[in-house]
Amino acid sequence: MKKGKVFTSGHIALVAMVIVLLSAVWLNMKYSSADNTKYMGEASFVSKEENGDAAMVGATPASDYFEKAKEDREKAYLSAEETLKEAIITAGQNEEALNDALNKADGLAKRKADEVAIENLLSAKGFNRVLAIIGNDSVTVIVERESVSAAESVQIQDAVASLCTVSLNNIKIVTVNG
Repeated sequence: MKKGKVFTSGHIALVAMVIVLLSAVWLNMKYSSADNTKYMGEASFVSKEENGDAAMVGATPASDYFEKAKEDREKAYLSAEETLKEAIITAGQNEEALNDALNKADGLAKRKADEVAIENLLSAKGFNRVLAIIGNDSVTVIVERESVSAAESVQIQDAVASLCTVSLNNIKIVTVNG
């Protein structure tokens, strides 16, 4: 290795991508409306015209589960991003620590993108409420259904396998009643 050359162009590009990712997260948090969460989970009452009785219209327990799970997942990712941001800053001249932090940040960004891609692909295939959770060597897909047929299982596994490198026996499908 040449003296004086600490970072390669690959390192600089990776740092730039992490900075862009963290900036996007920060801007999203800064400019997202706080009023949207003010009424989350609040029930609405609508009057029926026929007999004048009020009917409660609101989120089902399954949709509450999906909203809370996605919110919890986002909080966990934000916490992990902050930790990685601090690790990158404190790595300083330690190239090994910097590379490790950058690789973890890259893996986290890929995991988030893959989870969203799986959820969007399954939504396009007719699964209304979907939550994808990618682990180290497994993927769990939670769908709002009473049960999943064999054909639907194949659709889910195909969607996951097309986006992630995980074996089919490591794809778990969990149903939540709607």
